[in-house]
Amino acid sequence: MVNLIKHRKEAVYPEEYKHFGSDIKEADMRYSKFILPKLLARGSYPIFYSYFFKSLLFENDWDFIGIIRYRCLKDFLDMALEVTESEMGSILKSAPIQDTQVLPVRLSFFIAPLPILVTYVCIFLVIYI
Repeated sequence: MVNLIKHRKEAVYPEEYKHFGSDIKEADMRYSKFILPKLLARGSYPIFYSYFFKSLLFENDWDFIGIIRYRCLKDFLDMALEVTESEMGSILKSAPIQDTQVLPVRLSFFIAPLPILVTYVCIFLVIYI
């Protein structure tokens, strides 16, 4: 899945979660810590994350692109349902994110072998968790 994300200027939480603050990076990290275990539990993992400047292909100026590898569409749908049914998941996702587009893609060519990707995921976990 290719995720195109537009961040808010400031994180927006419901009144009872205002103590989380309005910092976008902190809000994004809070959501990442919530979602990453759910991804890994399903054998899914991030392949690529990057901020980008201005899109030449889309009308909306996206702030961020992420590519997530899911084992299958069912895993993605199960995880998405779990997040939306969870009050905390919905709050953590919507606080930093103004808009998002999720584009399903099918792998046609891939250079990096799985062990390298698992190493990247472990490094990501050590740095961000």
